[in-house]
Amino acid sequence: MIRAKSAIIVSKADPAGMTIKKVLLSLYSFKRDKDGIYWYGNTPLVEVEKPSVYSDGLEEMVDAELYVFATRHASESGFPALLTHPPGNWTDEVKLGGRPRRICVAPAYALKRAALTLKRWQEELGLSSWRVGVEVTHHGPYLERTPVLFVELGSTEREWRDEHAAIAVAHAAVEVATSGLRGEDGWIPAVGFGGPHYAPRFLKHVFGGRYAIGHIIPVYVFDEVGEREIRMAFERTFPRPRVALLDWKGLKRPHKEKLLPVLEDMGVEAVRA
Repeated sequence: MIRAKSAIIVSKADPAGMTIKKVLLSLYSFKRDKDGIYWYGNTPLVEVEKPSVYSDGLEEMVDAELYVFATRHASESGFPALLTHPPGNWTDEVKLGGRPRRICVAPAYALKRAALTLKRWQEELGLSSWRVGVEVTHHGPYLERTPVLFVELGSTEREWRDEHAAIAVAHAAVEVATSGLRGEDGWIPAVGFGGPHYAPRFLKHVFGGRYAIGHIIPVYVFDEVGEREIRMAFERTFPRPRVALLDWKGLKRPHKEKLLPVLEDMGVEAVRA
């Protein structure tokens, strides 16, 4: 068992993960221990055999307060991207690991810190054509106890092997891992509801506002979720939010009629994003 405050996770099955690993070792003074594990201070760089989305058994290998997966992002459009999000599945459909209607604990402050760090390094590295942002909660693995986020390099083989762009992901992974679960003064944890997969209406809050968003339930799953999933989004975000950010135009009337009474019953403040 590896014991650490936070851990960076890469998959041997992931070309982007291996690129990020190479860049991490070149940028930071990692030391290799007798078991072959690289450490940056108290942060181990843990390699897993399976693709990251299928790493459900990680809590049996690594005891930490936070996992930071440094991985690839794939999309049909193939645009270059630097992204972060928490893992989980809102519906019974399980396309890429995890469990039906189960989500991991989303570290709201760490997610905001990851996005801000990606944005800063996108600018410093001259990656103006790259998309930087957040995604809604999706895919595996499922981990019961440990807060977890993904920091991703995408979206095609070309970007997965781009060591220059991987610098941004490497810095974000280390920044988040060394900061852990702590936030900054004024940051307010929140859960997001509505809108499309890349959550454009939430980005102003991520980059320029005070809200630190944990889980996001997008509009395309709203017909299939109920009160259980709405409550779960708050219960599985750390710290526990008392604010819901609503993409008001990105929710249909039946979605609002489903959502708002649950938020009121929970005593959660609803804010239009």
